[in-house]
Amino acid sequence: MATIDLGRLGFVNKGTYNNSTTYEKNDLVQFTDGGILSTYLYIDSTAQSGQAPSSSGTAGSRWTFFAKGVADAVASAGNNKVLVTNASGNLTPLSIGSAGTVLKTNSSANGFEFGSGSKIGQVLQTVKTSTFSHTFGSGVTFHNITGLSQAITPTATSSKVLLMVTVCAYAAAGCQAYIDTIRDTTQIFVGDSSSNRVSATAMANLNGSTVDWSTSNIHYTFLDTPNTTSSTTYQVRLGGFNSGVNHINRSDRDSASTSYDARLASSITLMEILA
Repeated sequence: MATIDLGRLGFVNKGTYNNSTTYEKNDLVQFTDGGILSTYLYIDSTAQSGQAPSSSGTAGSRWTFFAKGVADAVASAGNNKVLVTNASGNLTPLSIGSAGTVLKTNSSANGFEFGSGSKIGQVLQTVKTSTFSHTFGSGVTFHNITGLSQAITPTATSSKVLLMVTVCAYAAAGCQAYIDTIRDTTQIFVGDSSSNRVSATAMANLNGSTVDWSTSNIHYTFLDTPNTTSSTTYQVRLGGFNSGVNHINRSDRDSASTSYDARLASSITLMEILA
């Protein structure tokens, strides 16, 4: 019976390409060209050695790409990079920024960059003062409360100033004690004016003649917009109804013979908030 040579019926993987090895048709090799690893198929009918599978990304005349590799953008990115894609969808390594910077959209809104982050809501500075003295006032006219005044110099005209105030006040019998705040000379955070009604921030409780030991603890906060970078002073004031005498940080009785009458404390705290 005659024998017929059908040749190779499949591919033979020869492993990594070796320049001194003779390859024949349907041999497969793995070869790295320009840093890219690919698998090549030998297609020439004449077996030969010394024929590189490719050069500069182009397959040799005796070879064809069987499984063409691609550049590994992740591996080639290097250290300390953030991988993002450009407008064409290609991976583009972005070097990390300096300490304290953040990743954000660039000014053209078409990519990313490192830069200063937004600081909206950041507290830039805090100043505070407290008073432990016992001042008083009478009549409707507002009087500055000694020790409840604090200056602050904002770093930007867009900054806000957060006021946090605590006042311990006594309203005399048959009277009312009003509290307000002024920014330099401008009254802020007060109720609307209506007829002869007093515009104030808060009002201490009305006391009867038998509760001359009672005081009211008043707490309030207000986010002000001074719109300046100049030194600005906030002053808490006390006013009253009728001619009764009102007190700060003490009761009216203020007796030293009993442990019931305490001396109290009031304070004003200012925080600059970056807007």
